[in-house]
Amino acid sequence: MKRYTGQLPSYLALVPVLVLALLCGTGCKKNSVPSVSTGSVTSITATGARAAGTVLSDGGAAVTERGVCWSTSGQPTISDYKANDGSSGTGSFTTNITGLTSNVTYYVRAYALNSAGVGYGEVRSFTASATSQDAVTRAATGIHTTVAILHAWVDGNNQSTSVSFEYGTNTAYGQTIAASPSTVTAADSVSASLSGLTPFTFYHYRVKITNVYGTAYGADMTFYTGYAVGDHGGGGIVFYTDSTGEHGLVRTDSTIANAVTWYNGSYMVTGATGTAIGTGQDNTNSIIAAQGQGNYAASICYNMTLGGYSDWYLPSADECQRLLDANTGPMLTGAYWSSSEVDTNNAYIVALGNVSGSLSYKSPHDKSYTLFNSILYGPIQIFAVRKY
Repeated sequence: MKRYTGQLPSYLALVPVLVLALLCGTGCKKNSVPSVSTGSVTSITATGARAAGTVLSDGGAAVTERGVCWSTSGQPTISDYKANDGSSGTGSFTTNITGLTSNVTYYVRAYALNSAGVGYGEVRSFTASATSQDAVTRAATGIHTTVAILHAWVDGNNQSTSVSFEYGTNTAYGQTIAASPSTVTAADSVSASLSGLTPFTFYHYRVKITNVYGTAYGADMTFYTGYAVGDHGGGGIVFYTDSTGEHGLVRTDSTIANAVTWYNGSYMVTGATGTAIGTGQDNTNSIIAAQGQGNYAASICYNMTLGGYSDWYLPSADECQRLLDANTGPMLTGAYWSSSEVDTNNAYIVALGNVSGSLSYKSPHDKSYTLFNSILYGPIQIFAVRKY
């Protein structure tokens, strides 16, 4: 009998290895995270968007959650912000992104979750719309040198929405004031009164709304803290401002002379034919150049120094009309010379009754004015005006 040495044949030693290999080939395969692709970002608004994705493979384990994640940095994860529509498995999906802030750039990518972990798609970026149709900044009113009233229209879309205004001397703003009302749920007009502003300064402002949908802003607008009609400044009373509020016209507090003539001596053509707002100073200079010094309407204004200013002049026809229409002082009545020449023998005057003024012309040697219906307006008067 052959004696057994205690050693198994070499091929029998391989049996356990083969069995293990066969078992792992059927039940020990390692799962991986899902394979995901990020789709396009659409329907971008000031506070939200819609993002698409596709789960290409489940990685060998069931996908239990899928959606998109986003942040303001370049590699968002589900630890940042995420959203899903409750779906699972492989295939395509779309998900709503909410709670954004307008005019901010966001990074987004699709994700899918299984028992092995989280798989991510490619990173895409988009910028939330700069403004929202639910936040509309409107023109400021009540603007003076240190105050203004801001206005806007907002819509809370049935959500409790806080409303405020941002303002400052540039588009960084830097200051915020609550609107009135400060909370809305539906469409409403809002406002805010500013005070303590710096005179003669441009300000930027916009409305801001915040609710569960996110934060949105209205468009940037500006105003200038200059004079308003009726303000005292620049040596007199402001009766006209241009569209910027930065420039305008002031008049003397009262008439500076009456029963004065327009011409100085003989009739002549002076070339002072401008009638529009802004032409009175050139008219006055032309009149003085043609007629020289004397005690007549343009010269009295030209030679006057008042309030530290020496650039006064006789207003043009439209300036004179605007001066009287503005009615920035006691009720004005009577007739007033303008610096606008009609022809060699006539110059424009503005005759003001109880309410409205009317443009006419008169022989420039006359000192008083009687309307055609025989209403006596009395001595023809003059105001001096200047630009600021």
